[in-house]
Amino acid sequence: MFQTETRRQALENATTLEEVAQIALCATLEIKAQGHQIVQICGPISTGGRGGLEANLHFFKLATHVAVKNGFVVFDLPFFQDPIIRVTHYGKEENGAYLWEILELFFEPIFRSGALSKAFFLPGWQSSIGARWEREKLTELGIPIEEYPSEWLAQIEQAIAAE
Repeated sequence: MFQTETRRQALENATTLEEVAQIALCATLEIKAQGHQIVQICGPISTGGRGGLEANLHFFKLATHVAVKNGFVVFDLPFFQDPIIRVTHYGKEENGAYLWEILELFFEPIFRSGALSKAFFLPGWQSSIGARWEREKLTELGIPIEEYPSEWLAQIEQAIAAE
């Protein structure tokens, strides 16, 4: 639902995090206006989790796929991840500082929009700076939080084992 050619082109042309965030927010509100309830999957990407960005993103993509297979419309973070990395130069900062603006400029407007019906937290979320921030912000905004279902985790582990 999030991945359209128009959005893909807009993301390719985006040069700032604010532009990427605006595209994501518009897409989320458009999908909600169509009557869909959208869930967010939260968990380690850049810190904690499986030990690195690539492994965490792979797990995250599988978690999104499984949630969709189980009938949920998921805010498609993997669709926005590459543009976020490109415009913020994530991973290339000299001092290794955490990029709080990704949370504050990208995620917070989506959380505040009222478009999310709930959030699922992946195992190991506690080891992630961003996921801890997300849990605090979602709680503050009254958005329901659930742990990612264990039966779905089993589906992810099966997919990883089959690779």
